[in-house]
Amino acid sequence: MNLHNMVERAFRTMKTTHLELRPVYVQKKSSTQGHVFIVMLALLLQRDLEKSITELNITPEEAIDELAGIRMQEIRFGNHNVQNIPKPTEIAQKVLSNATIKLPKTLPVIQVNVHTEKKLHQKQKR
Repeated sequence: MNLHNMVERAFRTMKTTHLELRPVYVQKKSSTQGHVFIVMLALLLQRDLEKSITELNITPEEAIDELAGIRMQEIRFGNHNVQNIPKPTEIAQKVLSNATIKLPKTLPVIQVNVHTEKKLHQKQKR
């Protein structure tokens, strides 16, 4: 694939529903630059993901769905908490292995406040 075709493909990918470079409804130059930067980062991640799944015969969307199934579990034993990462599915493990990513078995216990979109909208209305 020549450089021209690679650039065309990149722009096509950025404009589709996957990465949604446009429309950009921001008014500040720095916000526009930040949005484009994030989309370019997403494009690089997508390309890296595509390389990781070439021999698996699955789409990037299917790979993302497999990886999305890996969720941290918090296990409580009395006053003790352990944050565990369950074993990924076979496909997810292959994607991670091809991308040279090794998940830890446990995580340190960190208390965080997760702001969901619903909570953010409620705060903005005030």
